[in-house]
Amino acid sequence: MRPAPIDELDDLPPPRPLPLLRPCGRKGCRRWCRPGGRYCRPCATAATRRWRDRHRGELEQRERARSFSDEERAIRSARAYVAQYLKRGKLGKTPCGVCGEHEVLAAWEDPRRPLSVDWLCREHYHERRDARREAAIARADLSAEWRRVRDEFALLPQDVQAGVHATALQGPVGHGCPAGSTLYWWTLRRELARYSDRQRAGRFWT
Repeated sequence: MRPAPIDELDDLPPPRPLPLLRPCGRKGCRRWCRPGGRYCRPCATAATRRWRDRHRGELEQRERARSFSDEERAIRSARAYVAQYLKRGKLGKTPCGVCGEHEVLAAWEDPRRPLSVDWLCREHYHERRDARREAAIARADLSAEWRRVRDEFALLPQDVQAGVHATALQGPVGHGCPAGSTLYWWTLRRELARYSDRQRAGRFWT
């Protein structure tokens, strides 16, 4: 049986252990190293800069061999643009626009306008990036589907094309829709599926 606590503080959990602090591994430096690292932050930055200077030719060759899409190239250009403005003091970081976190990353709705930047924490930055990627995949899938419908429509006889086109112009509920609109393509896909079913059933579209 556990004895009754003498003090109400006795029921509190023990404090978390302090992180292990080690001196910086660089000779002559008296600062503490980063958590999980060998050097303090300034020494680690200087070591990374020296390594990049030693391997500059190899890094430039590797960079030239990489290929980027137009959007990735625009984002890289916007990052460099914002970095120069931050360095010159013409632009300042603000807390995350969603949660108020101070450790933020730059994000853009349109990378071609680099100064229209949104500052987001790492979590919300990745959420926006994943959402944009999913939307891009959905748009690509939809474009592939419309291309398939267009190619299938082009293989139909001329009189069948005219009938399917006239039905698609009426829209999914008969209220009419302009040619080329989303409702038009949706109705066209539905009519093509119906025509294919009738063909397989041995009947002709009328």
